[in-house]
Amino acid sequence: MRRTFKREVRDYVIVERYKRRPWKEIVAGIRDKFGIAPPSIRIMQLWFREYQGAAADPTGVKFVAQVIEDAATEAKPLAQARMLGEVFPLWSYLQGSPHKLNVYEAGLVAMWRFFESQIGRENLDRTYSVYRELRDELPQQLVTWPPPGWTYEKAKEERVSNERAHEKTKQNQLGNCY
Repeated sequence: MRRTFKREVRDYVIVERYKRRPWKEIVAGIRDKFGIAPPSIRIMQLWFREYQGAAADPTGVKFVAQVIEDAATEAKPLAQARMLGEVFPLWSYLQGSPHKLNVYEAGLVAMWRFFESQIGRENLDRTYSVYRELRDELPQQLVTWPPPGWTYEKAKEERVSNERAHEKTKQNQLGNCY
């Protein structure tokens, strides 16, 4: 019977191995931290190899990028819900009495307030000051969007193709484990 493990378990294994912990300590750590029967060392070695990157790149850059991407994917709905809960009520309030801002200004003020709640007043002020110093030097548009020739159909085909390739790679790797 094949078991699957939460992403947090995989992340824990990879981080601990990058800290040069022995496999037996990692196994004990999984039992203590997650309260589950740990995966086999062979499976954990596969996870580590999968994220280790090339032999010339032992820093775990690929692992870090994957963790960031996964966290962003999981956090996106939460961030959207939080934004809806914080920005839109303030946006509506600013359009009414006593402020009577237009829709555009009210939206921008509400967004600035949201950013301030996320990063703090000092960071927002400092970052905005840096932006004001650099804004005339910044390029107008870094990336053309959508790129020339882009269509929804092409994007969907590419996404489906990438998903199939990813699944095939996963199946091949799991087949090599046993």
